[in-house]
Amino acid sequence: MTKMLENVVGSLPEVYPLLEPRTMLSAAELMNERRTHPDEETCDELSNYGFYTSNGIFYFVDNTTPKIVLTTERHNSILQHIDEAFIQLTQTHNYIPDSAEFQSALHAPDSLVLDLNQMRLRESDDESSYLIISTVNYNRFNPVERRLVERIYGQGNDFVENMRMLKEAKINQTEIFVLNPDYVLKHAAKNPIARASWLGDFNDDSRFSAFDRDVYDLYRVRGVRLASVSEQEALIGVAKENETSKEQVLELPTREKILPVLRPYIADPLWEKATLIVPEKAPVLGDIVQRLTDEKLLATHSRDPCINALQEMFPEYNKK
Repeated sequence: MTKMLENVVGSLPEVYPLLEPRTMLSAAELMNERRTHPDEETCDELSNYGFYTSNGIFYFVDNTTPKIVLTTERHNSILQHIDEAFIQLTQTHNYIPDSAEFQSALHAPDSLVLDLNQMRLRESDDESSYLIISTVNYNRFNPVERRLVERIYGQGNDFVENMRMLKEAKINQTEIFVLNPDYVLKHAAKNPIARASWLGDFNDDSRFSAFDRDVYDLYRVRGVRLASVSEQEALIGVAKENETSKEQVLELPTREKILPVLRPYIADPLWEKATLIVPEKAPVLGDIVQRLTDEKLLATHSRDPCINALQEMFPEYNKK
């Protein structure tokens, strides 16, 4: 029986455990499927939504040189330790991988190790920079940049056709975001650090992030569901029958408690609209933050302070 790929919606810690190991698609695989899937509606769906990807992302300092390592799912430490990674990424922004696991990833034959200093990066902020990829004139990369770009957007003819697909979608430029070399020198000098990765939708220029730490955001993963997922859904159904007692155990925060904490981070003209987004009881902080961001009610510089202010009242941040 052929195993079918599916799009599973949710935060990364919620959806990755629902997939069979080694079936989550990488950025290049997603780009190829956006172009080659035989069903037009599926192509549209793959293009119109953002996805977490299976690409493992490490940063380390080799002597005094900041470097990035891109791995396959097999060596993606964040996916292998998703619960602990969730805590570290949302609280300290960087996941510290096990030393032996990092060495295994670093020396794996399918890992790509690149010098960040050899890339012509443009600084986005104190944390990140990006490499510009023109979908029209894409033959101007140096060898290091070319290896990075082809790892994300496909190799050989796949790369050419994927650039053509973006151009036809009126995307003349896309970007790959990475951590700043200076950030890596400061934060990965003693230990390697890891981040998650995602591929944006066509409305977001299909840009790729190799520095993601907002793993509570609602995106998608694409892969093969575990065979036991129906049993998991049955258990969820039973739990929902006793929703009141469940909420009491989790002590879900109410709108009455959330709004006063949220208020300092929303501009006055936007406050009334923001209050309509917060439900009577909110089980997941990421849901609220994502909706506020999508509706442009929460400024980028306010996002992390807002999360820090709210997170103590949410069960998802109090995992043992």
